Amino acid sequence: MKGVVVIEPGRFQILSDIPKPKLGPYNCTVENIACGICNGTDPKIINGHLGGFQTYPAVLGHETIGRVVELGTKVRNFVIGDLVLRSMLYDIGSKYYSLWGGFSEYGTVYDYKAMIEDSVGNIDPFYQTQQIVPKDFDIDLAQATMLITLKEVMSGLERLAFREGMTTMIVGCGPVGLSMVNLCRIMGAKYIVAMGHHQSRLDKAKQLGADLVINTKTTDEQTAVINQFKQSIDLFIDAVGNNDVILLGLQVIKSDGKVGIYGIPNKNKIVLEYGEAQYNWEIKSVQWPVAHAEARVHNKILNNVKNGRICLSDFVTHVISFDDFARGIDLVSSREGLKVVVNIH
Repeated sequence: MKGVVVIEPGRFQILSDIPKPKLGPYNCTVENIACGICNGTDPKIINGHLGGFQTYPAVLGHETIGRVVELGTKVRNFVIGDLVLRSMLYDIGSKYYSLWGGFSEYGTVYDYKAMIEDSVGNIDPFYQTQQIVPKDFDIDLAQATMLITLKEVMSGLERLAFREGMTTMIVGCGPVGLSMVNLCRIMGAKYIVAMGHHQSRLDKAKQLGADLVINTKTTDEQTAVINQFKQSIDLFIDAVGNNDVILLGLQVIKSDGKVGIYGIPNKNKIVLEYGEAQYNWEIKSVQWPVAHAEARVHNKILNNVKNGRICLSDFVTHVISFDDFARGIDLVSSREGLKVVVNIH
């Protein structure tokens, strides 16, 4: 089958000799419909900059929606035709590794609930994030890939102990930063400040619920922002992965405030300078999804989409063909595309 393979750092190719995933007793074969390009991790994997993921050649992609086309003999919580999120490639032989493998024609989901009930050993906890989008859910299937980002972000906010009435500052206006603005508003933030350097995205942040947007290209964030918000922010979130952003956060959070790190930096070292910070503060990294936390918010996200509080078209700016994947990476890298989705079938 066809898929996007990272051959080596800096080089990827669409190849057609990837083995189709095997069917086992507890898994389903999924025909992948679409897969979103993750603005954070996918370019880092392609360029060899994501720690712990340097196994090449490897099939890329983790923001998938697909349709169940084949059932294992012990599957009882999926049926043929189910729309499911996060199919992955497993057991495809030794020629290719799988970096989740969502940019491929077929993938696999596992019946996590059945495996738990049957006391199957060595269950990958991420199977529980392979959840169903109801058949009666009126949704554009390419845009539905954005549900995964939204679930990751909401679960990240919950892990940061976000609570109603908080004053929040979010740096970064990519799909993650804008999702945070949208969700913080839905979850009851008292005041939201969004910072970034793309004015069109800041305008979108304002539309999604930010009380104030700050363009860091035209504002000296180290003076104006600190002077305006010094020691007044409950929760500061770095959604880009930048040491200087973290240092800014330490200067604006309240006593016992928190700096949350969501963005994954290219460097392996964070240097802290906290002479201007409060004496009591916390830094917490939520750079990687936690399966049970993501699974827990699935219905919350679906309900917010259904009632119109989340509009997936606010995030998905480009839907491209499978063979046009390279242009998708260019759209992400140039910041022309916010969320770029690849149609597979």
